Amino acid sequence: MRFLPATVEPYVTAAERGETTGARRPAVHALVREYVGAPRILTGAGLWLGVVAALVVAVVGCVAVLSTVVGGDPSTTGVLGGLGIAVALAGGGVAALRARDLIRAGGRLSRAAEAWMTSDPSRTAGLGHRVHGLLSALRPEIFPRVILCSVTGLAAVLCACAVGYSVWQLTEGTPDVAVNVLMGVAFAVLAVVCAVPAVALWRGSRRIQRGLVHDPAAMAQDAAG
Repeated sequence: MRFLPATVEPYVTAAERGETTGARRPAVHALVREYVGAPRILTGAGLWLGVVAALVVAVVGCVAVLSTVVGGDPSTTGVLGGLGIAVALAGGGVAALRARDLIRAGGRLSRAAEAWMTSDPSRTAGLGHRVHGLLSALRPEIFPRVILCSVTGLAAVLCACAVGYSVWQLTEGTPDVAVNVLMGVAFAVLAVVCAVPAVALWRGSRRIQRGLVHDPAAMAQDAAG
């Protein structure tokens, strides 16, 4: 599977089969290290920016086409706008497919990490144990994902508000109907583009967090790691 290294695939397969026995610590270290690693975050950010850039180019292309059809601009503007839309759809489609593969691989990694971290009985059940597990979210390996989840979630909410504003403008009888429809659709797509990674980051972080609450020492470095 794309974005699922061969070094961790045996651990993922074992977790999906319910065979989380044996070399627990190496499995946890490998899975969590791969899931929270900087390359995965940077790849996701790059793909997200690629989709957003494609959306921006598509909007500019649509504006150029509208200017030709409605505003009477030269036909060259419309042709360039159409080419921009075609390029944006192709590039954005590739980036979206790669992002889908990245999210699916991340889901398998986080589920496998949680399964391995919770495969042994919890050693303690006191309040200090749970607080230690919850505070583990501040670790430098996990905290960036929490921040990214919050930022992308806020961006999704703001985009949804922009969609509502565009719809309200249409009900007010504004003369720029085409522009408001275009912006409403663009912000709706952007809201989805922001909401999907926000949900994926939240779900993955929660799985790792549940594992850390179960065993706060699961990510500790030892000879087995």
